[in-house]
Amino acid sequence: MPPLANPSIPPATQKRAHEEEQATTSSTLSDHDSREFDDVTAAHEDPNHQIGEPPLKRRRAREDEALWSFALDKAPAGLPAGGKSKQELFYCKRCYNRGVVISSSSATAFRRHLKKKHGILTTPKRYDVDMNTEATLVALFNRQAKKEAAGRDPRTANVLRESVNEKAFLDSLIYLIVTRNLPHTIVEWPEFRAFLQVCNYTLTEEGGPLYKSCRSVPILIGKTFVIQKDHAKLRLQRAKSKIHFTNDCWMTPNKTTYQVVTAHFVDELSQLPKATIALREHKEAYGGKEQAEVMIKVIE
Repeated sequence: MPPLANPSIPPATQKRAHEEEQATTSSTLSDHDSREFDDVTAAHEDPNHQIGEPPLKRRRAREDEALWSFALDKAPAGLPAGGKSKQELFYCKRCYNRGVVISSSSATAFRRHLKKKHGILTTPKRYDVDMNTEATLVALFNRQAKKEAAGRDPRTANVLRESVNEKAFLDSLIYLIVTRNLPHTIVEWPEFRAFLQVCNYTLTEEGGPLYKSCRSVPILIGKTFVIQKDHAKLRLQRAKSKIHFTNDCWMTPNKTTYQVVTAHFVDELSQLPKATIALREHKEAYGGKEQAEVMIKVIE
């Protein structure tokens, strides 16, 4: 029904406004109808689709498509698609076809499952950055090897060996690992070996300090823990104030729960230091009862 004419507005202006209003109404209805039809079509194709809810989209593409080819595209009905840390779970396709549901929370665990249960070996995807880094290290080692083969002076090599204090080298390495929270496998890193080889190539030769440290580092870290534990006890005994304890509990991305107990006190210099006196792993329950049991054992 056309709108009533207003004598104060020119007929051409009234006609243009009426056409714009019709175009807006038609566009709104068309968009609305299109969304409704798309939603109904999706519900017809997928019985689990809920009308009125937009389909979930993956935030980012899967990095290792070759590994995902052995997993189900979607989680089985009634089972979660993600873990406690919201990571996407791997559901083994071969086990599912046999009537068994097996899930893995990480790519490493899923590769281990494929190898152990199905005899399938998969290798992690290698990126250009990793391959370029490896090529650079290989070139560095080759260049250093050529220099050594071309003109290594036995007297210079002996001087370099005698200049190294193996005990001081291992102590410094342990201090670096413990202070910076580094893995003890740092002695196997190609980058770390390349750095030492540039500084003193006798450190990385067979029978050298780095070669011996592969077996010594875990043992020395254990001894360092015992020494630091006795040192912490001595500091707590000499405290000038009461000792206050704080407790913290958290879960890592691989679903491992840890509890840490920290002591706070005033030392002989009237300062306020703190010391971590316990770090416990909870393999099952980690509620208040379990944490209280750990606290009592630590205090005793």
